[in-house]
Amino acid sequence: MAPSTAKVERAREQQLVAQAVELFSHGGYRETSIREIAEKLGITRPLFYYYFDSKEELLWGIIGHIGYRLLEQGRPIAAV
Repeated sequence: MAPSTAKVERAREQQLVAQAVELFSHGGYRETSIREIAEKLGITRPLFYYYFDSKEELLWGIIGHIGYRLLEQGRPIAAV
């Protein structure tokens, strides 16, 4: 059975976030343009804007992703 459209879009968004982390960590947030992000990810700028309204929203997505991972890692500790 094929994955749902929502799952595919969520997976693509997570892929974009993961690759943006790499770009920002090497080039810096301010110095990295949306054009550079789109080129690196192999997408068009309009497709970038389909997933994120701005570069700042992408940054908040990264922060949320990191926070979620930290919470998941802390669950076993909290369960003790």
